[in-house]
Amino acid sequence: MAGAARPLAGAERQSHAATVFPYRSVSPAAYADAHGEGMTGFTFDDERYDDPALDAWLLELGDLLRARRAAPAERPRSTR
Repeated sequence: MAGAARPLAGAERQSHAATVFPYRSVSPAAYADAHGEGMTGFTFDDERYDDPALDAWLLELGDLLRARRAAPAERPRSTR
C-alpha cells in the first residue's frame, strides 16, 4: 500500500518506528540486505508517518522486501 491513501500511524507506532529503524544512518537497501530474510510480515509501510524521511524510508524498505520475496531465488551456477 502506498501514497496518500495510507492512514496516519498512531503516535505510539510512529515513535516505535523512529526508534527501531535506523532511517537516518542506514539505507533501506542496506537494512534489507542485513535483516530482510527475517522480515516476512513487514507492515510498517501500511501507514504513513509525520516525519517525511521516516515515511519515505519505510516505503522504500517495504518495496524492497516485497520485490525480493517475489523474485525467484538465485541458484548457484554450475562450473561444469
